[in-house]
Amino acid sequence: MKILLQFIVKIYLYKYYCLHNCNYNLQKKYSAVKADCTKALELNPKYAKALLRRARALEQTGDLEAALEDVTTACIYEGFSNQTSLSTADKVLEKLGELHTLKKYLILNKMLLELL
Repeated sequence: MKILLQFIVKIYLYKYYCLHNCNYNLQKKYSAVKADCTKALELNPKYAKALLRRARALEQTGDLEAALEDVTTACIYEGFSNQTSLSTADKVLEKLGELHTLKKYLILNKMLLELL
């Protein structure tokens, strides 16, 4: 009975943390979203909704590598069947590609300026 009660409390808590952060997300309090999702994931590491919500918060704060890790993990847990997760992964990958291209461009410009 004690184990069953602990299991029910655990389910309630991880859903609470994930749903609680919806309000933070609307208010653009991304650090609170990340914290709540992390707590939910500590209780259930395979909670794909928490991974996806944390990935969006990480994307908004510019931590694209961590966002990609979370959204990829969510896609794997969902068997690549959730279109929202796949779209988020595409968006994060596109932003990462743009960022890496910009970094390469800046490095090349710096090298050219040093040659002049």
